[in-house]
Amino acid sequence: MKDLKSKSYESFVWVGNRQLDSRFTFEINGGMINLILHSRGGAGKNRRNGDYAPAFELLLKRMATAGTLIREIAVQRALGETRPLEERKLLRQHERPINVALIHNIRSLRIKIGLDGKNIKDNPNTQGGNPTKRLVISLDNPTGYDFEDLLILFSGKG
Repeated sequence: MKDLKSKSYESFVWVGNRQLDSRFTFEINGGMINLILHSRGGAGKNRRNGDYAPAFELLLKRMATAGTLIREIAVQRALGETRPLEERKLLRQHERPINVALIHNIRSLRIKIGLDGKNIKDNPNTQGGNPTKRLVISLDNPTGYDFEDLLILFSGKG
C-alpha cells in the first residue's frame, strides 16, 4: 500500500446497481486504516442507515474477500468520543487480529458484534441497548491493496 498520511471518504454500500441505505467512512490516518460504519437511527422520513444489518454483513464478507484483518473493533460516538478505547471494545473474546475469512458464519458474527455493542452505554444502569451503533473497525491490510481499491471493494461500486 502506498504510504498515505491522511485520507477520508464517505460512501454508501452498493449491491450491483442498488444503493443500500447505509453509509460508511473509509479513512487512513497516520498509516491506520479505519472503516467507520455509521449508526442506524430515526424512523419514516427521518430514517438513516435503515439497511445497517445487511450492509454490515456485506462489509464483513468484503473484508474476508480482501484478506483484511480486524485489528480492533469498537463503538464510537459520532462527535467527540471521550471514552477510553478499552471501555468501547467489542469481540473481546477474539484474539487480535481477527481474520474474518476464517469465520464461517458472518451473520452470527454481525449479531455478536451488535449484542456486544448493546452493552456499551453511557449509563450502565439503563436497560436495553442499541445493537446498531456507530462502529470503528481498524484494519490490517496484509494483501497490500491500495486505499482506493479497498474503498471500491468495500463500497461494491466498482
